[in-house]
Amino acid sequence: MLIFRRLLFKNFKFVYKLSQRLRYRFTSAGALIASGMLASGIFGVDIRQSMAFQIFTIMASLLLASFLYSLSFRGQFKITRELPQFGTVHQTMRYRITVHNLGKFAQNDLLLIDDLETYFPKHEEFGKSRDPQDKNRNRFDRVIGYPRLVALIRKLRGGTIQAQAVENIAANDFMELNFELLPSRRGYVHFSSTRISRPDPFGLVRAIKKYEQKDKLLILPKTYRTPKVELKGLRKYQQGGMTQVSVIGDSQEFMSLRDYRPGDPLRAIHWRSYAKTGTPVVKEFHDEFFVRQGLILDTFQEDKNNVVFEEAVSVAASFCLTLPGQDALLDLMFIGDQAYRFTSGRGLGQSENMLEVLACTEACNNDSFSKLHELIPEYSNETSGMICVLLDWDKKRQELIESIIRASIPVVVFLIIDGENEPNIEHGPMENHPERFIILPSDNIQSSLDEASNLSLAKE
Repeated sequence: MLIFRRLLFKNFKFVYKLSQRLRYRFTSAGALIASGMLASGIFGVDIRQSMAFQIFTIMASLLLASFLYSLSFRGQFKITRELPQFGTVHQTMRYRITVHNLGKFAQNDLLLIDDLETYFPKHEEFGKSRDPQDKNRNRFDRVIGYPRLVALIRKLRGGTIQAQAVENIAANDFMELNFELLPSRRGYVHFSSTRISRPDPFGLVRAIKKYEQKDKLLILPKTYRTPKVELKGLRKYQQGGMTQVSVIGDSQEFMSLRDYRPGDPLRAIHWRSYAKTGTPVVKEFHDEFFVRQGLILDTFQEDKNNVVFEEAVSVAASFCLTLPGQDALLDLMFIGDQAYRFTSGRGLGQSENMLEVLACTEACNNDSFSKLHELIPEYSNETSGMICVLLDWDKKRQELIESIIRASIPVVVFLIIDGENEPNIEHGPMENHPERFIILPSDNIQSSLDEASNLSLAKE
């Protein structure tokens, strides 16, 4: 059975590639003529019993003439693509392509096709894939799986682009065209080439010239309006101050000068005063206290619906845009192939950098959830409050929240659940602060966030 499925999968790839080639090579009229030629060829095998072979001959002659004419397309063009800095998943975005006609003759009735890189999944990836539309398909399509393969290829491609018609470009002239891309996933989408096609006089077969145009565009996760999280009164001492990540050393808030003591770092010496007095003098700095917020993203999808994970990434991205404040830092923590911690805020990386990280974050299906527990004691002394975006409320996740509470860190939990199945969930370790335990159905995220008023994480 497995061998049969692998063979079927290879045939699927061949059929898909062939269908894509024929899709742009034949016009709608050409596809109709080709279908009629095939049908007449089947019924006209016996020329003594049927006259269908005559129809076959006429249609074959038309297609042959059209194909031969398409070989005479000698247009010369230069293609320039101008992309924005980034796009947002499931939101149509526009970009510009400029077509230069470098030939000596005007070109008419052209079709411009911009291509995204097409990735073919491996058999194992295809076997594990799930398509929400499968429930609306007949049993044959669900078992065979070709529609699911097409949906997976489209997802890996990352978006759809509509072809644009060009009626006329004069010789040595150019035309600017606005294209629309509808991203179907977050992360980077890769542009591979741009094709220019022209139909033959019969309008049956297109001649195609392909120009390699490699580009990539970052697609960010969608975002929501989030409730305001108050962390007043939770400022903590930060070794190294605001610039601890971007500058090596202690805080840059200068206070005074004092005599050198054994053990003081050389970088703290005030060399100008040393040159005047001949005695080593060092700089003293204020200890800095400010708000540092933690944002934990649960990436352990396990058997959960992929929609739930995508919504969790969107919620985390929404908080990255609204947090931190002017004098605060935000630490994004999640698990991939290892434990990651990214910091943004004053003097450090911008929120756009975190959005790029989230755009490329993948679900994790291994058993390394315990690595999240290791991050808590390591950063508990400098963390003012913690926001957790979780995919489940099982024992190990409740233990994670308990470890945060034991570290005396105020915490708020956003639990993303499948909108089609809303179980009765107990508060567990959040029973003392039920207002900080917020359930977000995947099909009603924004309304659920709007219902959550401003969240105060001040210690009581």
